Amino acid sequence: SAGAGGSIDPAGPQTVAHGADSTFEVIPLANYRIADIRVDGTLSVLIGTPGPGESQTYTFTGVDADHSIDATFQEAYTVTAGAGPNGSISPSGDNMVDAGNSIAFTITPDTGYEIDTVSVLPDPGFDGVLAGTTYTLNNVSTDYTVQVTFKKINYSLTWTINGGGSVTPATGTTYVFDDFLVLTASSDLGWNFVNWTGTDYTNLVDDSSDSTNIKNPTYGNTDVQANFAKIDYTLTIGVGSGGGSITAPTGAGPHTYVFDSNLAVEATPDPGYEFNGWTGIGEDNLEDKSLASTAIADPTYDDTDILANFAPIAYQIDASAGAGGSITPSGTVTPVTVESADQTFDVTADAGYEIDYVRVNGADQAAAVGLTAYSYTFVTGSITANQTIEAAFVPTVFQIDASAGAGGSITPSGTV
Repeated sequence: SAGAGGSIDPAGPQTVAHGADSTFEVIPLANYRIADIRVDGTLSVLIGTPGPGESQTYTFTGVDADHSIDATFQEAYTVTAGAGPNGSISPSGDNMVDAGNSIAFTITPDTGYEIDTVSVLPDPGFDGVLAGTTYTLNNVSTDYTVQVTFKKINYSLTWTINGGGSVTPATGTTYVFDDFLVLTASSDLGWNFVNWTGTDYTNLVDDSSDSTNIKNPTYGNTDVQANFAKIDYTLTIGVGSGGGSITAPTGAGPHTYVFDSNLAVEATPDPGYEFNGWTGIGEDNLEDKSLASTAIADPTYDDTDILANFAPIAYQIDASAGAGGSITPSGTVTPVTVESADQTFDVTADAGYEIDYVRVNGADQAAAVGLTAYSYTFVTGSITANQTIEAAFVPTVFQIDASAGAGGSITPSGTV
């Protein structure tokens, strides 16, 4: 006999000759499967796992007694699962599912891929559920076809900047594992690229290059930092002409600075000199090259090689003499500098006169008083201001001694 959902052929009681064989075919209807076959009330072992609509045969051999064969059937459907390239679905192929039951599929993308689509025909509506990489068909009531496709995962590039520069492509750009995405760091003026750091700098082909690639393959996001450092420019500084020294910056040098350091430079003249400007390659890098104390302008994007120049200060000596004598040279003697030869003045009294005083910058020269000739020398290396020398004369005083012998007189007598 056969239960609902199938039949046995031949059906009903069959007469079999003693010792003969008799074969029966158990035939399920479409969308039914053989649930079990019982022979003489005992469960018979099925051959394999017959699917919906798949029949099986059972043969009684050497019949020598009465027998019975009974079949029952279960409504069932076939769910056929397949996957496109770059992943798999399990179980795959044709899968038998009893009516009303569920079947779960595990979807496994290859590395660097993710599920793109899960197409199910016919549409199961809410009975089809994708949770992560598991797809479940609930309450199966018909045959289904499940097909999975895969796509490359979009990873994200994010970056930050330390210093002065920019990066392309934009932060937030996406890439797939085998894109070999180019990453370029561009320095601002006055800056140099140093390296890439950050959580994922090892994803880069060369973390020391300003133009590099995300490695192929890279299976993850990339978060990096581009580092830039200010360029060190060189200041070479010295003394050109004249007498003076560099008082800032200190030390032998050469010195370094960055474009916005506004490095101070200062030159100090020696006594008797004055500052006469900065010259050299990069003199225009200074805020004011005419000032002894200035700075390298902010910004400055190159080296500076300059000299401080000094010029001797020109002083004058005013020489004058009163009546009764002369001074040579007389009048204004100029220029007198620290680099000039020493200057000597000769003071000479006229006949019948002598020197009353010689005053240098208002100070009397005691040694000159009463002389008819005197010389004074200005040591020019020590002159730090205008000078004066003046001479005055007085008539020389003589005496007459008058005396008379006995018998007369002389008037006036004595010392006149």
